[in-house]
Amino acid sequence: MSRASKLTPIEQRRNQIEKELEKLKLPKNQRKAKEFKTPEAFENWQERQAKKFNELNEEIVILNNPTEYHEIPLAIAAMELGVSLNEMLQIVKEELVETGFDSEYREGNRITREELARIIEIGAEELLRIANQSVEEVFEESLRFLHEGNLEAAEKASERIDKFHYEVSYQYSIAYSIGLELLRGDFDALKSSFWFRDSYDQMELAATLKALRRAVVGIEPADHLTAVIREQILAVADGIKEGVFDNAFYSYESSQFFSQMDENQRHAMMIASVVLAAVDKYNMKTSMSKWSRFSPEPRAEKLEMIIRSAIYTILEAESTYHESPSSKLFVDKYVELFPKRWVPAERISLLPKNENKQ
Repeated sequence: MSRASKLTPIEQRRNQIEKELEKLKLPKNQRKAKEFKTPEAFENWQERQAKKFNELNEEIVILNNPTEYHEIPLAIAAMELGVSLNEMLQIVKEELVETGFDSEYREGNRITREELARIIEIGAEELLRIANQSVEEVFEESLRFLHEGNLEAAEKASERIDKFHYEVSYQYSIAYSIGLELLRGDFDALKSSFWFRDSYDQMELAATLKALRRAVVGIEPADHLTAVIREQILAVADGIKEGVFDNAFYSYESSQFFSQMDENQRHAMMIASVVLAAVDKYNMKTSMSKWSRFSPEPRAEKLEMIIRSAIYTILEAESTYHESPSSKLFVDKYVELFPKRWVPAERISLLPKNENKQ
């Protein structure tokens, strides 16, 4: 006896529709108004049942005359693409194809002919490869979106990672979301994104930090502040720091978020820190030296030179932050020393206020 030939996607879908129509006609699906708490609930149920019935019958018509319709059921698309109905459903589930009509039944969804032409150009083999990727593969392949600065593609990739079961995706989901927050410049969101350090065991933490480094290391900072935060995140990933905002950028009611300061205020904060450190160092050196010809109070000329050199040093370090390891180390050291609260710098009275700047 020969084996029965395998059903085509269209034949398979017709069988499914016929069974579903029969099911809708069963006594258990012929409910009465008294079975519902309110008349409105009964009406809603009736409307949905009618919608299901109409959609199934309409799909049968399209399956029988596909050339007459612009939007076609997934079964026809599967035939054109050369995949099974289940494979087509997997491609749709992974949002690799855009549906034009969302049915009450996922198998009854439809796509436009333009969308069909697009996915045929991609090819069934490539679509199925992507649809069947593991979370590790999705994460690795999606890193380029973060590193290229493609925010829209990265957001879609993050949603796809989040669809996997938490037990296999937690480290990739956390790492990628932190990368997204950095790419967006959402520093306030980053402050609450490192909860896992106190919640995971050593093995879970190690896996998450490893993925975090992979996500963040290739992100090109949009500005100096982003560059500093990125290095702080990498320090956390390497186990050097406990948290990104330890001893820095911390919010008090009487102070302002560091990320909310404008660029000039942040520069002022950095320059002031370096200048004060240089002056303190000089004062200590001169006051402790018995053989110094200078008085404990530094001369005006010397103090001016100390301040000028300190300002030049920090400006040079900031401008070469990405090219020079020593510059990066210098800047990061002072960021670590920023106080927990900082009153933003203000204009001095002799400097006219820029009325055009909000």
